[in-house]
Amino acid sequence: MPQLTLVDSYSHLFGEEIVRQRFPDVAADIDGLEGLLLPPPTASKEKTKVGKLVYRGENFNPPIAAYLVDRGWRKYPLPFRGEVDFKKGRVALEAQFGKYSFVAYDLNKFQDLFAVPEPEGIDVGIEIIPSSSLAKKMYTGVASFNSEVASIRSRGRSQPPMPIWIIGVDVQE
Repeated sequence: MPQLTLVDSYSHLFGEEIVRQRFPDVAADIDGLEGLLLPPPTASKEKTKVGKLVYRGENFNPPIAAYLVDRGWRKYPLPFRGEVDFKKGRVALEAQFGKYSFVAYDLNKFQDLFAVPEPEGIDVGIEIIPSSSLAKKMYTGVASFNSEVASIRSRGRSQPPMPIWIIGVDVQE
């Protein structure tokens, strides 16, 4: 059975360091994702990958959600629009295995919550996305760790203007 593996990490404005120092329970939850069992890939119906075994968001989102909910994470409605996938204390988390454009939307949601005062706001956001290697084993158009980190680095410290820990995951089969 495939297992989730944490393979890449990028700490924007000390996001990972903040999590590890101020929120050790959250860091333990993230580290505990290593080895999470996943459903196997399925045959693609996509035009460019017909018949190839591919992973989809459904392979990742339900197992990650079940794991996090068991550890006290909850969906959290935003004051202005939508919701974040998970929030625990002053940390929000998004697991994005969909189209790459949704990562920018997730980062905007983090910014909205970062601007909200205590106790509802956050101090740091965590974004879990496919590694570049995993993105090749998925349907086309998904986000990948390398491209998202390059995009953030190109903007310097200004966008997003808050601490974020970006984690790239892969699958060990």
